[in-house]
Amino acid sequence: MRARNIKPGFFQNEDLAELRPETRLLFIGLWLLADRQGLLEDRPKKIKMQIFPADSWDVDPMLQELADQNLIVRYVIDSKRFISIPAWDKHQNPHVKERDSTIPAPDSHGASPETTGTDPADSLIPDSLIPSNGRKATAGFDEFWAVYPKKRKKKTALDIWRRKQPDASVLIADVRARLAGDKQWIKGFVPDPTTYLNGERWNDDMGDATSAPKTTDDYALEFGITRRPDETDERFRIRVRDAMLVRERQT
Repeated sequence: MRARNIKPGFFQNEDLAELRPETRLLFIGLWLLADRQGLLEDRPKKIKMQIFPADSWDVDPMLQELADQNLIVRYVIDSKRFISIPAWDKHQNPHVKERDSTIPAPDSHGASPETTGTDPADSLIPDSLIPSNGRKATAGFDEFWAVYPKKRKKKTALDIWRRKQPDASVLIADVRARLAGDKQWIKGFVPDPTTYLNGERWNDDMGDATSAPKTTDDYALEFGITRRPDETDERFRIRVRDAMLVRERQT
């Protein structure tokens, strides 16, 4: 491993904040493994033994989370898998005596991005020209996107959806339940859709498993908030959320 720089901005990066703590730690570890050009072999088991020798975490999906957030690039040359860390020269200053890289760069001849089960150009193709299996892979995504309260990184979210092909009805029901009864979501702490999908957050517990979670209406009754005529559900949730935040600041 090599000594590398870490800047205060790392801890304020919004994209990183959406990742699990262990994935953020992995990202730092990759800097120590990368050569002076910010390149390393994409060997999840070896990376795990070098960075997390005492833990049982599965590194491969964590690497994919970083790739989905465009924090690393996973690519293949001559059937060999590699990782590139973007903007390396901007953030790192390798020692002058550090050896040059022996790993081919991602822009080398024969390099190709690691496939996630979708052609990146699909979004430019009229829907009628996408093969039926491609349409099946995205079935339900538009409905999910319509109900999800946070609209960020739609293309990346769609790529994850194609790869995981979740049951749209399950996700939509979960999102609606969390909007109504998850205290963190009601307060506005909603993960990016990419984080929700990649981490399969619909499988996470919601609130206290021993009692039914409070709904937005429950909190509104607690704070004495009544719905105004013609008020949208979203605006009503925002007023309830603001009341919850005011109470927390006062306690």
